[in-house]
Amino acid sequence: MKKKLKKILVAFLVAIVSYCTLTTSVYAVPQSIELGGTEQVPGYIAGTYFTTKTTIDGDLMYCLNIHKYTAQNTTAHLVGELDAGVAYIMLNGYPNKTFTGERLKDYYITQTALWWYLDDTTGSSNLSVSFKTDGSDQYNLRPYIQDLVAKAKVAKEQGYQSSSISATISNNALSMSSDGSYYVSDEITVSSTNVDEYNVEIAEGPSNTVAIDSNGTAKTTFAANETFRVQVPVSDVDDSLVNIKVNISATGKVYKAYEYQPENDNQQNVTPSVISPVEENVNTSIDLTISTSKVTIVKIDQSTGQPLAGAVIVIKDADGNEVARFTSTTDPYVLTGLKDGTYTVEEVQAPEGYQKSNKVISFTLDSENVSQQITIENYPEISVPNTNTASSILLVILGLGIIGGGIKFVQKKSRI
Repeated sequence: MKKKLKKILVAFLVAIVSYCTLTTSVYAVPQSIELGGTEQVPGYIAGTYFTTKTTIDGDLMYCLNIHKYTAQNTTAHLVGELDAGVAYIMLNGYPNKTFTGERLKDYYITQTALWWYLDDTTGSSNLSVSFKTDGSDQYNLRPYIQDLVAKAKVAKEQGYQSSSISATISNNALSMSSDGSYYVSDEITVSSTNVDEYNVEIAEGPSNTVAIDSNGTAKTTFAANETFRVQVPVSDVDDSLVNIKVNISATGKVYKAYEYQPENDNQQNVTPSVISPVEENVNTSIDLTISTSKVTIVKIDQSTGQPLAGAVIVIKDADGNEVARFTSTTDPYVLTGLKDGTYTVEEVQAPEGYQKSNKVISFTLDSENVSQQITIENYPEISVPNTNTASSILLVILGLGIIGGGIKFVQKKSRI
């Protein structure tokens, strides 16, 4: 009854969800940066022009206030963290992304998108109404800028999101593949935030248990949007209930924008276009089971109880179809994965030196009888003397009898 309840409980678990744990590796944000020279950028829209900003290593910087002098040839110090909208513009602006394929135009789009965003979210006035509405736009750059600003506002509303990972599966019990070679799980879906790829480790389970992709290829690393299954060879399952533990881990990356202030207060505060992420190690796990039948067949010497090797044994289903054939060894033979039903076990060849067992053993598998153990006994062969030898012995015995009788006869006769 307990086994039956266990099966009902497994079937009832239609959704298994594992929650993530999180360990953060703190990224050391540079406390200062060295600013270098500048380059003039044409006034592509409404005559609004400015210059580029770079570090001494040539990395692009972006200005936070158009009304101050260009930040150049000085040291700028970290003053704080900017919001997720600014980070979005940096990650999706030039040089991380391109719009027109022309360097200065792409820089222009990114810089003016940042000013426009700050105007809309902080109340600053970096750009004129003409720039934002009907000012000249010979190269049609304004739509790129507006799109960046709109998406940055959405990112600001969402805020910086911590890295996370979780896994779900519809049924945690593996089932046998159509060819009977493997136990295979349902698809496992991994949901994550700030993760590009994740790793799968089989922490507990039968040997040769692997994670496979949609093509059936065994892998340990999957893209963030991939699902996977767990596959176990039937030959490696030697018990009626097997537990499998799957660990899923990843390194999440949170990209944040930071503000730097030049030592000269009259120069513009800036933010780097190159953002180094804060890395967060995240992990989760999911538990799976294999619930199957287990038939153990033991071959022994009837007189000693010792295991016998060399017997050929056949297992058939209720329709007489052969489902397994094996040659016994000194170890028990274990067969798993048989469906519910009635089966027979029969010896078709005895071990050398033993009589063949003619006994056909029947057994039934169902929810109440998941495991069965069957013992088949053999009797040693009886030694029968060679026919010619036996005949010779008989003749000798008969001969002795005749001679003996003759001697007695002669003795009686001599007395007369």
